Amino acid sequence: MKSKTSKGKRKVSGSGSTSKPGSFKEYLQGFKELSHKHSFLIFILLATICTSFGQLFLKLGAQHLSVSYYMAQSIIFNPYLLTGIVLYAFGAIFLIYSMKNVNLSYAYPFMSLNFMWVSMLSYFVLGEKIFFAQIIGIIIIIIGVILIGSDKD
Repeated sequence: MKSKTSKGKRKVSGSGSTSKPGSFKEYLQGFKELSHKHSFLIFILLATICTSFGQLFLKLGAQHLSVSYYMAQSIIFNPYLLTGIVLYAFGAIFLIYSMKNVNLSYAYPFMSLNFMWVSMLSYFVLGEKIFFAQIIGIIIIIIGVILIGSDKD
């Protein structure tokens, strides 16, 4: 239990320490108290966002490729492609970490959220059109992810 002490500081009962309201120490303590399910959701969300942005950068990089004798060089020194590959790697790391405490059959369907993120990025960044059928498909995917997520204890 927390009780106020002088000068707007809080004293945490039993710990003997004082900290300012909203301090980094309190933030870290709150983060540590996340359940496995919540930490899973954070990491799977990060995985989907990283891989979706990675796909965007791969698309941007592909637009800057030159088809010639020096194609390998244009791939290696293409900052868009390199950024996309790095984002994919981070996405894989977040996905691996998210699967640490949950079954693969539960975790992996959440990666279908990539369809939603990529569609949004394509629309807002690349100016691509989104058709009605795509919107319906994305809604169905979101409903499926909600159903899968609500089934886990």
